[in-house]
Amino acid sequence: HKSLGLAEDRKHERLTPSNAVARLGLPDGSFVECRVLDVSLSGASVALADKPEIGTEVTLGRMQGEIVRHH
Repeated sequence: HKSLGLAEDRKHERLTPSNAVARLGLPDGSFVECRVLDVSLSGASVALADKPEIGTEVTLGRMQGEIVRHH
């Protein structure tokens, strides 16, 4: 079973940040405003208007990752 980075796969505690507004960095160097729903050592859940494609590499603060699903 390959871990997909889904909430059920997270082994670390999820925290809700006090400042939920952030900028999600996209591969073309642009940023989009998003709302951080929760974050852990192994991933984050964010809400944004225009959803990047599954597999898109992104940055959130100093974290690097990829889009693994849409809500």
